[in-house]
Amino acid sequence: MDVWRRLNRRVHLGTSLRPVWIVCAALALQPVHAAMVDDLKALLENNQSAAAYSFGLAHPEGLGQPEFDFYFGIAAIDQGHAGEGVLALERYVLQFPANLAARAQLARGYFALGDDARARDEFEYLQKQNPTEEVSAVIDRYLAALNERSANYRTTSSAYVEAGLGFDTNANSGAGSADISVPVLGSVTLQPGGVKVPSWYQSLAVGGQISTPIAPGLSILAGATIDDKQNDNQAAAAYNMVSYGGKVGVAYLRDDNLFHLTAGSSELDLDGTDYLRVASISADVTHQIDELQSITGALQYARLRYPTQTIRDSGFSTLDVSYRRAFIAQWDPVLSVGATFGDERNTQADNLARHIYGFRIDASVAPLARWVVSAGLGFQESNYDGPEPLILSTRQDHYGSLDLLASYQWTKQLSIRAEALVSSNRSNLALYAYDRDVLAVKLHYDLK
Repeated sequence: MDVWRRLNRRVHLGTSLRPVWIVCAALALQPVHAAMVDDLKALLENNQSAAAYSFGLAHPEGLGQPEFDFYFGIAAIDQGHAGEGVLALERYVLQFPANLAARAQLARGYFALGDDARARDEFEYLQKQNPTEEVSAVIDRYLAALNERSANYRTTSSAYVEAGLGFDTNANSGAGSADISVPVLGSVTLQPGGVKVPSWYQSLAVGGQISTPIAPGLSILAGATIDDKQNDNQAAAAYNMVSYGGKVGVAYLRDDNLFHLTAGSSELDLDGTDYLRVASISADVTHQIDELQSITGALQYARLRYPTQTIRDSGFSTLDVSYRRAFIAQWDPVLSVGATFGDERNTQADNLARHIYGFRIDASVAPLARWVVSAGLGFQESNYDGPEPLILSTRQDHYGSLDLLASYQWTKQLSIRAEALVSSNRSNLALYAYDRDVLAVKLHYDLK
């Protein structure tokens, strides 16, 4: 029987990737310790790897028996004890080097330990054994993660091109109706540019990054992106956007902590006019709690300049905290939750200064080989410091969004993505209230 089809085991790639499934083989039990092995195997097949690991520790007499080592090694790696798992699986592979199931589990154990050279050797060997499409997709993800991680000890580079076609129900984030009511002034009629304009659009984006190590655990990096969005509706032409920018920074890896310090600059043009310039500096740290959990904290300060509306120039400070958790379950779910606190300071106009509070929840699953489906729910409250001129009321906004993504990895480099955004901004001032929905299909190509 095909050794890739008889036992499903789950693997996780830490902060680089979501959890995925490796399809591998069960083994015929030997008479010795058969009952113990049956119990251990049953726990694993019921996604009870924690109980399986504890069971293995409680029965040390089973260690050294090939079948026991096989299942205990899987459980140990699942529970973040990759060192114990690798030792057990190495004992098994020494006796049965042709068992691809064991070598697949050993490869992910090497990955979890950070032994990238041996992990790469094993994964590349497995990829040459004509695995199923599902297993091949898993191996490709591991190899991609190894390439990303190799930036810690060698120069790496990446680049991408992305083209899309979409429909935007409110390209200018305008009010839903031209006739609105505002404090003091009463009923007013907005100019056409203030009312929502729907439009089809095309987008094109390119970007790249390079990283090179300069000392153990310390790397420098640089990157650049450009993004162009052109609306088909002539009424929305004033909101044709081109954004471009670059960044430089350093990354430092120490034990279970990854630090970044980055400086960046970007510019946004609307219909060929220099609309916004941003200079920023940010610092973040990601702590890997275990193989399935991580927490990240980030601080950023940005200087916003509006060449044609200098009264809007401001300084923007943000603090972001997020937690990521992967689960050992069918479809490999991953959950992320985060909170944002921001403060935009404007010394020229109190009505353009604000305090921001927000949260976000993201979830993803992998229902089929090469497919990823994700959803994100966000909320942001903006409280402004001073009243609007003429209206004499202080603005308060509540923004909510739901975004959906379905991605199919056509090849190692090419993916097809369908995206949707449903958003709404509620405000105590009708002038700033709007709904906006966006649908898009994109082709994303990674240059290797």
